[in-house]
Amino acid sequence: MLDDNVAKELLKNIDETIILLDKDNNVIYANKDYSNFSDLIFKNQDGEFKIDHENKWIKITRKHINEITVIDIKDVSLYNCLLSQSTKDDLTGLLNRLGMRIKLDDIIDKEEKKQLCFVMCDIDFFKNVNDTYGHDIGDIALIEISNILKTLNDDSTFVTRFGGEEFLVIFENKNIDFVLSKIETIRQKIANEVIYYNNNCVHLTMSFGIYCHCSKKIDIKKAIKKADIALYESKNNGRNTITIYNNKKS
Repeated sequence: MLDDNVAKELLKNIDETIILLDKDNNVIYANKDYSNFSDLIFKNQDGEFKIDHENKWIKITRKHINEITVIDIKDVSLYNCLLSQSTKDDLTGLLNRLGMRIKLDDIIDKEEKKQLCFVMCDIDFFKNVNDTYGHDIGDIALIEISNILKTLNDDSTFVTRFGGEEFLVIFENKNIDFVLSKIETIRQKIANEVIYYNNNCVHLTMSFGIYCHCSKKIDIKKAIKKADIALYESKNNGRNTITIYNNKKS
């Protein structure tokens, strides 16, 4: 379920004038453009919201995001707009952290027992690439590696650009052997990838940390932290490798 705070985050960067109402039709949130129209909105006898804007009456359509009611003055496809502008990383097209949170909220809301595997992924020596060749080739490298990681996306797996050169892959209801096999394939593909730019030839590798947890309730922050601990063990062990989190060490 999408909570109020997530909904507000989604709406923050949308150009269209958008208002959130509670069940009694009171305004509980509005984006930055709302001030232009706040004194002009009214509800007619038929329950329709309208606005007097430049002497033209504009019907305000109602849409629902789970339990949140959304009023969209310009009558755009709000859902697609939210997804494209607020939940995707601009450079790579992968989910950003907000998109990941929404996906995870949907999974965690399920009452049944679930197996989630968290895989933290980090490009090795990426700072050296930017320092040596410039940020243009760094961006190309991020896009190329993202395209390789995207091959993991399916109904039970999704990839997030977690920040900078760090990515997070989440597998739902997959055992550790399956996850390990998939990530090993990705590791090899990235190690074999060659990036060409302005007569430069760049080879990259990636390190991985895996943490799997099976229960009805999962502490996402702790799960990601444990995957991150495994990732840094991979870094300390020479990079370009995969480490599975060892619960016995915690």
